[in-house]
Amino acid sequence: MTFIVSCDGADTEITAIWEANNYGFYVQRKRQSESTWTDLPNSFIGGHGTTTVPQQYSFTDISAAGGNSYRLKQVDLNGTQHFSEPIHLNVVTSVREEQPLTFALLQNYPNPFNPATVVSYQVPVAGKDQLVVYDMLGREVSVLVDEKKGPGSYEAKFDATGLSSGVYFYRMHAGDFVQARKLLLVR
Repeated sequence: MTFIVSCDGADTEITAIWEANNYGFYVQRKRQSESTWTDLPNSFIGGHGTTTVPQQYSFTDISAAGGNSYRLKQVDLNGTQHFSEPIHLNVVTSVREEQPLTFALLQNYPNPFNPATVVSYQVPVAGKDQLVVYDMLGREVSVLVDEKKGPGSYEAKFDATGLSSGVYFYRMHAGDFVQARKLLLVR
């Protein structure tokens, strides 16, 4: 039997190129602090006996943690066992958000809205950010953001309770970047 094992996070996918006399697979785990391999509970995956048709198998370890090693224990119909090469798994516990490369003021969502909407924006460098809502006559209605922020993607909520239906504008000013968009309040 030939098999290929690929690991993506705690998901293990097995591609069997061909199978001969294959009863099935057990997924085994060895933690960094342990010296022996253990069959994971409910990890048995039945095989397809003898076949030349490629087969796909998968298993997810819901208790995965960093520092685990995994391997397959393949069992033949006659009870003979074969073991794959171990795979060491490092689990990522947090994802670093990518820093934006450009300034952007996105369209609010939902639009039209009643009574609240969210305005998303991104800044590639630290600096003072200002996000202000104006009415059709250019009068300031609400200041959503007026503070120094680091690079990143942000959201600001605009609650228009007490305002009348109509078109409003929101304007972002950050460094040399200035952009405005319109939003529609419908009662």
